[in-house]
Amino acid sequence: MSRYCDGLTLGEGPRWNDGALWVSDPQKGGIWTDSGGTWAFTPLAAQSNGLWFLPGGRLAGAVMREKRVGLWNGAGFGPYADLSAVAAGPLGDMVGDRHGGLYVDDVGYAPQLGEQPRPGRLIYVAPDGRATVAAEDVEFPNGLAIIDHGRTLVVAETWAQRLTAFTIGAGGRLTGRRLFADLAAVVHPEARPDGICAAAHGVWVCTLTAHAVALVDQSGRLAQISTGDGHPVACCLDTAGRLFVTVAETGGIPLMEAIANKTLKTHVDVYEPAATLKGGSEMTTTENGNLPDLEDHVQNLRRVQLYMVRMDMKHPVDSPMEYLEPHIQEHILWLRAQEKSGVLFLCGANADGEEWDGSGVAIIRAPSLEAAVAISDTEPFHREGLRVNTVHGWQMNEGTVRLSLSLLTNQFSLS
Repeated sequence: MSRYCDGLTLGEGPRWNDGALWVSDPQKGGIWTDSGGTWAFTPLAAQSNGLWFLPGGRLAGAVMREKRVGLWNGAGFGPYADLSAVAAGPLGDMVGDRHGGLYVDDVGYAPQLGEQPRPGRLIYVAPDGRATVAAEDVEFPNGLAIIDHGRTLVVAETWAQRLTAFTIGAGGRLTGRRLFADLAAVVHPEARPDGICAAAHGVWVCTLTAHAVALVDQSGRLAQISTGDGHPVACCLDTAGRLFVTVAETGGIPLMEAIANKTLKTHVDVYEPAATLKGGSEMTTTENGNLPDLEDHVQNLRRVQLYMVRMDMKHPVDSPMEYLEPHIQEHILWLRAQEKSGVLFLCGANADGEEWDGSGVAIIRAPSLEAAVAISDTEPFHREGLRVNTVHGWQMNEGTVRLSLSLLTNQFSLS
C-alpha cells in the first residue's frame, strides 16, 4: 500500500481513465483529478457523486441534488439526462455498460441532513438519455458494479449490510433480485458497504464501518485488506490491477457525526498487487559495494509471471479489418496505455503474409491470473463482444535477452 493523494474531505465515485484518477468530493463541493499532471481540485456549482466514463471517453457525473446526469465540460457537468421525473431522493453512485447505458442509484433520502428513511431505487439511463426506474425498494443503494461480462448488476445496500444482484436484461431491465453477499456474515458484523467495484472474480467492497476492503463473491470472502482506523468509502481498479481506495479519517468521532459536521479528512491509498517487470528498475549492490552476478539477476527477473492473452474472433468474418474498424482506434489507445503503464510486453496479429483472420496474441505482465483476466476484460474488441480473450500463464524460458547496464546510476533496461 502507498499514499496516492490527499486533501479530500469525502471521496466518492473514484474512476481511473487514461492514466489519471478522478474523484468526486461532495463534502468539499467539487471534483479532484490528476489528469492535468498534478493533483488538483475544481469547485462545482452543482455537486457530483457517482462518476463513469462513457464509450469514447466522455466523463458522466450523477449530479446529486439536481437529479440529473451531466457531461464534464472542464468546469462542471453540462446537460445529458434529466432524472427528476423518476428520482425521489439525492443521486449516489453510477456505473455504465459497454453500450453506453448507465445505472444510477437514487438513495431515497439524506441521513446526514436528518431526513427520515425511505426506500431507494435504481434508475437506468439509456444511451439516448431516457431515464426509467429499473428496480424499486432498494435499502439505501450505494455502490454499483457490473460483472459477469455485463450480465449481472451488483448493488451495495448499506444499512442492510448486503450486496444484492440483479440479472441485466434487454433495455437495461433488471430482474432476478437475489442475495450476492451477506457482509455481516462473511466479512465482519459491523460491515456496511459503501463503494464497490467489479473485479475479475467477484467484487471489491468498501465496508465503511468495519475498517476493511474485502473481495467477495457468492461463495464468500476471497480476500480482505485492513484500513486501520480509517473508514474505506469507495474504490476502483486501474488496468494494471491496482486498487485505489478513498479512506476517511474522523479523528475519533462517530462517522455520521463527522459527515454531518464536514470534519472528515480523506486520502486515497493505492494497493499494488505485486511488482512487475519494467525496464529501468534499480539494480542494488551487494554488501561489499559490487554489482551482483548478472546471470542471477536475470534469473530473478524471469520469475516475474507473464500471461498470454489469446484474442480470437467471436465469429468468422470475411473482412476482419472492416468488422473491427469501429473500435480500432480505441484498441490502439488501449495498447498504448498498457505499454505506458508497463503491462504490455509483446503483442501481434496471427497473420501469415496478407492473410489474417482477425485474431492475435498479447503477452502481458501481471501479478496473478485474476489480475491478468481483469486487464484482458478491458480490451475494447473483447469488451464489445467482437473477439473472445482467453488468458493463460506464460513464462519466458528461451531466447536472447539484451541487458543494458549503467554503472554510474546502477540502472538497467532489458530488450
